[in-house]
Amino acid sequence: MNPIDVAEKAVIFSSEEPVSKVESALLSKKLDSAIVINGEYRGLLWVRDFGKKKVPEPEKTEIGKFVRPIKPFSPETPLDDLLTAIVINDWPALPLRHDEEYYILTKIGMLQLVKKEVEDKKVDEIMAVPFSVEVSESITTTQSILRDTGVSRLVVVDRNGRFVGIIDILDLLKANIQKKRAKLGERAGESLDLDKVSISGFIQKNVPTLKPGDNLKQAIEKMVKFKLPACVVLEGERPVGILTPKPILRLAIKKLAGVWVQLSGIQDLDPFLKAVLDEQITHAVQKWSKFLPVQQFHAHFDRYEKDGKRQKWSVKAKLITEKGIFYADDHDWDITKAMRWVLNKFEKELLKLKGKEELRGRGP
Repeated sequence: MNPIDVAEKAVIFSSEEPVSKVESALLSKKLDSAIVINGEYRGLLWVRDFGKKKVPEPEKTEIGKFVRPIKPFSPETPLDDLLTAIVINDWPALPLRHDEEYYILTKIGMLQLVKKEVEDKKVDEIMAVPFSVEVSESITTTQSILRDTGVSRLVVVDRNGRFVGIIDILDLLKANIQKKRAKLGERAGESLDLDKVSISGFIQKNVPTLKPGDNLKQAIEKMVKFKLPACVVLEGERPVGILTPKPILRLAIKKLAGVWVQLSGIQDLDPFLKAVLDEQITHAVQKWSKFLPVQQFHAHFDRYEKDGKRQKWSVKAKLITEKGIFYADDHDWDITKAMRWVLNKFEKELLKLKGKEELRGRGP
């Protein structure tokens, strides 16, 4: 299957158009990505960025400030390169160019390209613990939770913890638009006070659900059918997990490359630093695999201290090999150095193990 077969024809805007106009246009079409051209190709725009950053005057602010200068990919780009680009940089989509036309390859589109690689894996092996909010919570509080947690969506429950639906950044952008329209004097009544308005009227209730034991083939098919990049995992009426395309695509990368790598706690990290971390880990795993097959690498990052504008990083990692599981941790002001110290610790342990194996092989 060619990426163009699952990509969407791009909606195109000029970089000089105001945020308010573009935001309304994309939400009305249920789209979250667009191509920006101003005489020539400028980059990709995600409407979610409007929700993550406060835009004080959206009617006067040009979208050019939000454009990400991502060069368009060719449909002939190898699948593993497309996967690496979208996962490592944590991009919601990729721009494609084919026959002088622009397309957008979303994560849901990517799932269709990798389904055969991951379809037998079980949902509960890679699902995440969901962040939840009660249906009676206010829009303002929900916006704060999304910003603080760094996630794109929350599972909505009733007072007894039963599943109601989900709410994401796009849903809350719709609430902000209604507030702006009320302020402009439309006949909708008084200006909306988002501190007093509950999220109940903005929830998505038609949401795909799964059981923990379902396989990823079922998950992918449901995301494609509902055109929603998330499935809520239920036990009875209670949510126990959430599954999005990202961990599935990560799994696909490592299926293609032979090693599954999972990194957490760096959702908001600069894309360049993410790329450096990926290069460090890839180089180390390739080196180790020459003498000991590596199966999985997991690392969690925490920012736990500030010194002026500097943040100190701690890394806790787990390495799974055919000969056992290894653990290492370290910290540094520089996240890439902290990662390097952890990788060095793993290498020392693996070399010790290699030496013991060689000694055993020689015999007495």
